[in-house]
Amino acid sequence: MKLKFKCDGCRSVIRDGDEGFDAGEYFAGVMARREYGRRGHVGPCRLESWTEDGSCSEYEAFIGVSNGNGMTGRNVHFAVITEKVEG
Repeated sequence: MKLKFKCDGCRSVIRDGDEGFDAGEYFAGVMARREYGRRGHVGPCRLESWTEDGSCSEYEAFIGVSNGNGMTGRNVHFAVITEKVEG
């Protein structure tokens, strides 16, 4: 079974349901690279809430760039919608 993951402002992604794909980490990485370029990356990313059927989940992540003592950046909040895809 394939799953389609969607997030506002990002292209949707189709993955095999058995892969163990971390959609929150993936979309946070897309946002980090979009805002900070190739140096952008994701710090802590946490799942804040989800629906019982798994169709929607909300995340909070820290995105930014590394400096000498850690990371400089900002928090982002976003939702990921999951749909089943035929094929």
